[in-house]
Amino acid sequence: MRWVQLAFSDHDGDPETHVIELRGEVDLNSAPAFADRMDEAITSGKTRVVVDLSEVPFCDTTGPWVLVNGCKRLKAGGGSLEIICTNETILKTFEITGVSQLIPVRKRPDDVAPTLRGDEAAAERPQLALSGDASTRPGTAGS
Repeated sequence: MRWVQLAFSDHDGDPETHVIELRGEVDLNSAPAFADRMDEAITSGKTRVVVDLSEVPFCDTTGPWVLVNGCKRLKAGGGSLEIICTNETILKTFEITGVSQLIPVRKRPDDVAPTLRGDEAAAERPQLALSGDASTRPGTAGS
């Protein structure tokens, strides 16, 4: 079996928000680094953390543990955690474990404000205030 190392890229979305993008597998070996990265974001004073798992092909039970602990810490300080996840297997794990009941899970990166994704050019384009499928958004097919 091939092991895929976990890599991070992160940025501030706005003064209160920090975005952590993960690439690779979240497992017993990589979870401590993920927890450290979450801790850094929280201790830096951010009250909202967005974790993007769009590039994560596998997540064992240590991933939800890191997310729930981060969520508890953020909520204790009046903050929040949000997850972006496109992998159906991981989404099912979040559903079964109850993570999706505690933490908002977005199934598409487009469901998060462009500035939080680091897409400053897209942030300047007009956006619809209401969410909907891609065909109702400016600049997409069907508009």
